[in-house]
Amino acid sequence: MMRTKSRLLTRHLLAPAFALGALAATGCGKQPEPAPAPTPPSAVTAPEKPAEPPPAPPSPLADAEAALAQPVETPEAITAALQKAEELATWAEKNPGAEAAKARLTSARLRLVAVAAAAGLDSEPAQRALGGEAKQLAGIRATLDLLAQQPAEGVDPKPVADAVQAILGADPEQKEVTFDRGAAEALAKGTTLEGAAVRVLWLARYQRALEALTNPTAEMAVPAMSRAVGRLLCATCADAHHVTPDVVTRFLLNPKNTDGVVCASAVTAAQEATTATAQLEAMATCREALGVSDPTDPALFWGTNALAAATLTQASALANAPAVEGALATAAKRKAEAVGQRLSGVFALPVPVVVEKLPESGERVVGTLPAMVDGLGVGGLTATRQALPTVVVGPDAVKIGLRPLVEVRDGKVVALNPELNLPSGGRSVITLEALAEAEPAEGQTGVAEVMSGAAEMKLGAEKVAARVAPAALGAGEVGGVVNVAVDAQAPAWAVVKTLDGLKAGGFEHVRFLKTATHTRQLPLVVRQAPEAVTQRTAGFARPLIAVVGATHVDVWTPEGDGPEGVKKDADAKMPEGLEPGYKGKALVRLRVPIPEGMGYGLTAPTLQQVDAAIGYFEKTTGATGTLHVVAGEGARAADVLRVAQAYQEKAGKELADPTTLWPEVTCGGPEYVKARRTPEGCATAVAVAFSAVEEPSSKGIRDSIVEKKDAPPKKAEPPPQAGFCNQNDIRVNMNKRMGSFRFCYERELQLKNSLEGRVVLKFTIGPDGSVQGEPTIASATLKDESVHKCMINNVKKVKFGKPEGGVCVVQYPFVFQNKGN
Repeated sequence: MMRTKSRLLTRHLLAPAFALGALAATGCGKQPEPAPAPTPPSAVTAPEKPAEPPPAPPSPLADAEAALAQPVETPEAITAALQKAEELATWAEKNPGAEAAKARLTSARLRLVAVAAAAGLDSEPAQRALGGEAKQLAGIRATLDLLAQQPAEGVDPKPVADAVQAILGADPEQKEVTFDRGAAEALAKGTTLEGAAVRVLWLARYQRALEALTNPTAEMAVPAMSRAVGRLLCATCADAHHVTPDVVTRFLLNPKNTDGVVCASAVTAAQEATTATAQLEAMATCREALGVSDPTDPALFWGTNALAAATLTQASALANAPAVEGALATAAKRKAEAVGQRLSGVFALPVPVVVEKLPESGERVVGTLPAMVDGLGVGGLTATRQALPTVVVGPDAVKIGLRPLVEVRDGKVVALNPELNLPSGGRSVITLEALAEAEPAEGQTGVAEVMSGAAEMKLGAEKVAARVAPAALGAGEVGGVVNVAVDAQAPAWAVVKTLDGLKAGGFEHVRFLKTATHTRQLPLVVRQAPEAVTQRTAGFARPLIAVVGATHVDVWTPEGDGPEGVKKDADAKMPEGLEPGYKGKALVRLRVPIPEGMGYGLTAPTLQQVDAAIGYFEKTTGATGTLHVVAGEGARAADVLRVAQAYQEKAGKELADPTTLWPEVTCGGPEYVKARRTPEGCATAVAVAFSAVEEPSSKGIRDSIVEKKDAPPKKAEPPPQAGFCNQNDIRVNMNKRMGSFRFCYERELQLKNSLEGRVVLKFTIGPDGSVQGEPTIASATLKDESVHKCMINNVKKVKFGKPEGGVCVVQYPFVFQNKGN
């Protein structure tokens, strides 16, 4: 038992040496035990190797960069450029690394090319292919933001960012976007891809501005021009189309506007400028900056005209910038040629005349610009285009000429008016003194000097007709149209003589500029009404008449009972505050007093009283539709215009087709509708301004009903003393020359603000009707030798009817009052 146990233990202990013992036993002649079969190699499991990654797709960067060197000339090419931009953006998202930043920048440049190429093609297919300029620019900005967050060495997004800023900064809708105009201009004139994109987009804006300037039939050409390029010329003038040119001038001269087109010398000179005259002088120091060569018309530098001049020079400079190569070569060339073609024409600048605002207090300075007429609003009925001929009735003279005409030569704006070689050099000037003395031309109703000026305007229009778009002339197919600017203090008689001369010279349609510097106009029928008035208004056969004088406005009831069936209101209540005038029991006149110290014209309360008087007679007589506004003795033209406009634009049903009276007119316009400022005041009636109808006689009128025959009322002024002369003949002939006598007083009033009083002129009418001997001043409370001498000289020129049976001595009274005091 023990032995067995020992043997087992030994075997167990020697088991590990089995192989060695087996080899020894063999040598001793014993048979070895068979060895276990080896494991076949195929049965051993080897560890798995990691799979090889698929090869990375090739970068589209090289292909995209090559595309930037090829012209993008078709909508299909725009689509291809945008597809490449998308591919690059997608590739950069999936392949972060050094190449991703380059891919993103190239993607942004491709989008920029697509935007500029679409603007260069300027077609609906190109815009459809682009999918929206705003969308693409937003995509570019998003890409630039990403590059700013993940900057990479050798990748500079600044040129693209500058280009986008210059493009957005030119858009007036992007008010929060600012840009360095000088740097952007240098970029646009360069030859880089980014500069070419800015150039194409800017040229597209200049093209739209030039289209507005050469197409005055479009509603509000000035706003169209300002919206297109206002931010390119003056960062603070983006809203120039909302304001009058005097405000535009202040924008341009704003010291804060250091990046505009106006030179620094003008900004410095304008620091103390408080009047339009001073501002104009400051602007004139910028002749070189604005590119104006040898100016002769100050209007070239005023308001939107200054913007127009800058637009022409800037567009010319950009169109003639060095050519570019690459993707935008064709687009830049096409746009430059389009702008160059537009620049080859003649431009009639928007603002026809520069005028001043009247001072709120103090005396008017003689020799300043004409003063605007307040109270003629910018809404209501207006002409859709301006006329080329322009007349200014100022405080001291009438100026007749053409709107400022310019063209671009060698990048400079050149005034054409002097080159028309007209007899007067392009502008006729008639002093009011000469106009007062002028008599109607033989066989004509108009003053010869005004008729001559009208003939010059027509001649000038003919000379430029072949070089300017016919629509810009505003004459021809509409029978002769003229702009008229009236000074706020111009006497009505001067406007009457001017209008008669213009009508005799062939100008049938007159458009009054509504404000001092606005381009909108008020169309009125003037002097005798045309046949169209008779056809359109039932009240023409018995019209209402308003006579505007120096101290009151008289509204007269129409004569006769009118046609049967006309609705009348016999119980209408007479408005308060009016002075009635009766002939017997009949009310024939309502007088509206003009308060003393009215300053520069009728105010709203006085106009409301005039409207009330007219309305009363309309109710009681049934006469509606037409009002003749007569300029009485001492009237100012501005007041005649105010009364005419107030009647024409009173509440009521609009005229169905006002173009039969005033060709090419509209009420309000698209810009008002868009801004939700559609104006009231479209024409509801017809006012004949400065009417030639005879003023009704006030003889025998009482302020109360006359129940019985009374003695004639005592007159405030004694009648002229005439021994053998017809008193009515004396009155009629003196009234014909009343404007001359009024001028004697108003000329001196400019220098002596307190001048006023009564003058009695004594003269003798000889057997042949002429004034004999030397007239004298019988008495005078107005002590001024210059006025007396002027009146004596004027009365010598009056021709009276022949006295019956000898000579007669006349004492004729005048009363002069300064309404400005």
